[in-house]
Amino acid sequence: MALRTCLLGDIVKVSADLRGKANRRVVDVAATLKRFGCGEPQALIGRGTVVRYERSGVISSDDLGHLHLILEGAVQIMHYAASGRAVLVHEYGAGQPFGGYDVIGDVHNQAIAKGVVTALRFRGLSILDAARADPGFGLTLLAQSLSVTSSLARRLIELTVERARDRVRLEVVRLARRNMLDAGTGLIEHPPTHADLAAQVGSHREEVTREMSSLKQLKLIEKNGNALLVRVDLIEKLNQRKRSRPLTLT
Repeated sequence: MALRTCLLGDIVKVSADLRGKANRRVVDVAATLKRFGCGEPQALIGRGTVVRYERSGVISSDDLGHLHLILEGAVQIMHYAASGRAVLVHEYGAGQPFGGYDVIGDVHNQAIAKGVVTALRFRGLSILDAARADPGFGLTLLAQSLSVTSSLARRLIELTVERARDRVRLEVVRLARRNMLDAGTGLIEHPPTHADLAAQVGSHREEVTREMSSLKQLKLIEKNGNALLVRVDLIEKLNQRKRSRPLTLT
């Protein structure tokens, strides 16, 4: 697929040629930035360059250090612990900023393009730089970074404090919450294997298999074709009851 982009003032024109059929779209970058609290979008746009990332391509750590605004496509960002294990995954779609992660510290991040991604890259601009240049926009970015940092802290606590079987439950709930069907039930469309789930929670495949069998017997999870239905509300209540039990000393 041939894809061309052209930055004209406040808009980006994207022209794609798919099997000889032209598909032209216009992205109003200024309006998008204003939605994120940017007070002077024209000044920020002037620092941007349109870039393209190929399907399933890894976005380099150098590029990830610069702030981006996604024009089309989606980017999945994985945050890794020192052991090399992915501990948190975030996904950003069209119209959302990503990158410029100088406020998360030494946590290793990797970004993957899901499909062909076009973005406006602000080279040399980090989240803190954006906050200094445009307080409104910077406040939104800092709030987003704080949310990621808080999620990382909770996730690392789960991996280091919770028992193995509880970590399995928490991970299943976390995966299901990405696709909630109603207030109580979530769907994991491509559930990880027991071995992969064990690696994600720092346990063994046998422990994961035992816990998943237990959840199935309790009717808290159920196969639905290749997907997995999860009773998120009931698993969370089960964990809450366990935590509310008084501590007994022997």
